[in-house]
Amino acid sequence: MTMQAPATKRCCRCKRVKPLGEYHTRRAAIDGVQTYCKPCAREVARLQRRKRSDLILSAARVGEALAQFTAEAQRLTESLRAMHRSAERVHGELVAAGKRAEETCV
Repeated sequence: MTMQAPATKRCCRCKRVKPLGEYHTRRAAIDGVQTYCKPCAREVARLQRRKRSDLILSAARVGEALAQFTAEAQRLTESLRAMHRSAERVHGELVAAGKRAEETCV
């Protein structure tokens, strides 16, 4: 007496019993079909695509924010360098004026 494979299977996602024709094939499985029925597999794929695209969009937003931050940091760095050059120039002028004042006092 040989056992026949069942003609139906219960979907692991929606929990409905459906004919094997409602499942995609999978040679590695014992019964030769996927664990999710075709509509559930389609929904899972759609949700995964949405999640992946949301992650890509989030990464793009982070990249844009990082680019803006970097540009602002470069602008501030250049501004600080300009202020430093100006302070060095003023300091040099004050030192020179002080030396001139010392020379006139002697």
